Amino acid sequence: RRQSAYGSVIMPSLIAPRIIVGVIVDTSGSMSDEMIGQALAICKGALEAATEIKVVSCDSAVHDCQTVFRAEDIKVFGGGGTDMRIPIQYFEDMRRDRPSLVLIVTDGYTPWPNHAPKGFHLITLLTTDRGSRPTFGDTYVWDRNPAQER
Repeated sequence: RRQSAYGSVIMPSLIAPRIIVGVIVDTSGSMSDEMIGQALAICKGALEAATEIKVVSCDSAVHDCQTVFRAEDIKVFGGGGTDMRIPIQYFEDMRRDRPSLVLIVTDGYTPWPNHAPKGFHLITLLTTDRGSRPTFGDTYVWDRNPAQER
């Protein structure tokens, strides 16, 4: 109602948008401690840009979905086989607080869904270049030797 007093000038709101990022951490047996550490570093970086992150630990099943506000609160579970179709479907099925961006940290030794997920953009971060890649979203390979160290 007060907006009409200002004409075409849009006044700031007291409501800030909630930025929610989903992170899928592959905790299968093929992921080394170093690779899991890379995934936790991604989570820490996501927390700097987002209001909150939803971290899913998974191997061939979703073990836990944690809503995290601090990197120290992240706990990972798993150690079996790998199937990335399951956590992607988990985020697709979310009705409330679905993230608009989902990051996957995996070694790529997994089957992928046949279609792009609905409701969010997917970014895959491969810890090695030997695994398979999804046919949708953006895919990046973790560079162990940055240019300044070569």
